[in-house]
Amino acid sequence: IIIHILKFRPDIIVIFSNPRYLSFWFILFLGKILKIEVYPRGHGLVKKKKPSKLIKLVYRIIIGLSTKYLCYTVSVKDSLSNIAKEELLLVDNNTLYNSLPVIPKEKTGCESGIFFIGRLRERCGVEELINAISILRLQRRNNIELHIIGDGPLSDIVVSKTLENQWIHYYGQIFDDSKINEISKMCRIGCYPGDMGLSAVHMFSLSLPPVTHNFMHEHMGPEPSYIQDGKNGFFYSPKLDITALVGTLSNIWSLPPEEIYTIQKNAYLTFVHLSTPPFHTRILRNINCLENYE
Repeated sequence: IIIHILKFRPDIIVIFSNPRYLSFWFILFLGKILKIEVYPRGHGLVKKKKPSKLIKLVYRIIIGLSTKYLCYTVSVKDSLSNIAKEELLLVDNNTLYNSLPVIPKEKTGCESGIFFIGRLRERCGVEELINAISILRLQRRNNIELHIIGDGPLSDIVVSKTLENQWIHYYGQIFDDSKINEISKMCRIGCYPGDMGLSAVHMFSLSLPPVTHNFMHEHMGPEPSYIQDGKNGFFYSPKLDITALVGTLSNIWSLPPEEIYTIQKNAYLTFVHLSTPPFHTRILRNINCLENYE
């Protein structure tokens, strides 16, 4: 990395902020020495419920060596506000691109499915989701079906559950946006009971209000902070509590279709807000070289 930087002498470096990588620290110090602007982009302290003095010191050094710090969300900026000047913190919403989003007019608010997408790993909550829907169906919510996209260490468990229950539809790993689009149209909401990340934004892009727990510091990323309970998605508490999850899903299924449709529309509008303007334009704007680009 050092050889590459010395050879090409970039004017600006934008890099994912990860204090555990030596390469990250080399770039910060080299940028300072060579007077190269460096913009780390990351989570800040948002995942630390009670950050220690040491980790606060680490981030003070990171921001001190940086030109500015690009925050994934407003919540990331808030987590750093006590250790850095506001002008050194820029919010650049973390999002993703979907070549075939589902626009609100393709939804009805009456869909029977619940949509899960993400890696099937510990802390994803897919087993809790299956159990919660089983309980709901016993409570005469017989029309609820579960659609699962993803792969990982828990896939064997999901396969066995699928063989036992016709209402579970497991598609494995899919990268084709058109297939994901079609599957999602059968769903009323998205649900990721475990520690969520960009799956929240993916659900927004499909006009699916995400359902997840509200322990923000335990999520895989800060993206669930985009959810506004009852407006573009839903929270439940405590984390991975079957009774609480069943209660929230049952309440959602009790809402009239027109209210669900409004929340689905708000979910999609959240995606539009997060993704406009596109990533490259936002980056160029944040590093003050948009005029040169245009």
